[in-house]
Amino acid sequence: MRDADRRRGGGVGGLVTAASLALEGMRCVVFERAGGPPGAGGGIQISPNGAQVLHRLGLEPALRAVAARPEARELRRWQDGRLLGRVELGAAARERYGAPYYALRRTDLGRMLLRAVRDRCGPGTVQFGQRCVGLEESAHGVRLRFAGGEAYDTDLVVGADGTHSVVRDSLAPGPPRFTGDTVLRALVPASRLPWLAGPPRVTVWLGPGQHCVCYPVGASGAVNLVATLAATRPPDGYTRGDAGRLAEAYQGWHPRVRALLAAADRLVHHGLFDRPPPGTGSGAA
Repeated sequence: MRDADRRRGGGVGGLVTAASLALEGMRCVVFERAGGPPGAGGGIQISPNGAQVLHRLGLEPALRAVAARPEARELRRWQDGRLLGRVELGAAARERYGAPYYALRRTDLGRMLLRAVRDRCGPGTVQFGQRCVGLEESAHGVRLRFAGGEAYDTDLVVGADGTHSVVRDSLAPGPPRFTGDTVLRALVPASRLPWLAGPPRVTVWLGPGQHCVCYPVGASGAVNLVATLAATRPPDGYTRGDAGRLAEAYQGWHPRVRALLAAADRLVHHGLFDRPPPGTGSGAA
């Protein structure tokens, strides 16, 4: 089976790539290892340059309906909450950069991107349950191989399959590097934290060797919590976070930080990884 472009990865990066290529008249098929559209996930912040891309894909009305538009990003000291710095967003971001700063749930962004890709490329464009296990390049194109035994031939592959990318390994084999930091994430009902009332904002508490972030995620009435935690080895994938261990690591932090951590019902824990930039491959582009 051959198409002009086949790409791996049905996350945000992959779906944005597919929708953008479709605007240029390129037919794409997206392969995603998950069995269906995302049903869970935390928050994501979209800066104005990213917002401009999403607007070009026709997503501005959908973003306005579900996303928060923070008015500022505040940096605060870990012990006493003293304001260290403030970056104006909101109207200032739109005036300076031509687009707003958004914050929303990943699931909401994923759904609107999935709809955009299907509208432009057809309902069968995104194929779920397809785990790529390798690829082969030849003078005639690229062949993708999947866990179920299927093979797909194409002229071009765009690898958007994350840190543990199979596509990347075909160019520069090797595991990703654990950074020594892990992250615990949760969506917390804003109603549990009265001090969050008022204009929406991104708040970052900075402390020795770790930090904590929270921001609203739009119409859901929740805030996204992100707290870093140093570790000698990463968790095995995405695991249930240990609330007691997190509370211990943030002893002595500002009461609002500790209240935010205590308000989280379910924490997701995962490692942070990095990779060196790969070579240019056979194309030398």
